[in-house]
Amino acid sequence: MLEYATRLVSMAGLFSSNESVEEVPANAIKYFLLPALLGTLSLKLCVTDRLELITTAEVYFRDFLQRVKDYGIIDYEIPAPVEIPNDDTATEMVAAMYTNRNMDLVAMASQRQMKITR
Repeated sequence: MLEYATRLVSMAGLFSSNESVEEVPANAIKYFLLPALLGTLSLKLCVTDRLELITTAEVYFRDFLQRVKDYGIIDYEIPAPVEIPNDDTATEMVAAMYTNRNMDLVAMASQRQMKITR
């Protein structure tokens, strides 16, 4: 339904990047949130291709940030999208992350045990 509402807002031309927020009708301001809501809800989906889902959500969030920046609501530089590595590299990165995390947990547990012993 949110995707349909987004299409309707686009067809109606409610927003233009050369306007300021003061020019937007008060009853249309709520439609600024459509991309952010779509991004949030898309992250809650349970699908097998999680990477594609995250990429889609990122597009929605970037659209939201760009829209509010165009209207002068925020003055924030939107960073460039991060390139996602291929599957093999991503798997290696995740494995390294878990290894580092496990090492941190072991170090924290030993520090805790030393404090208890003292």
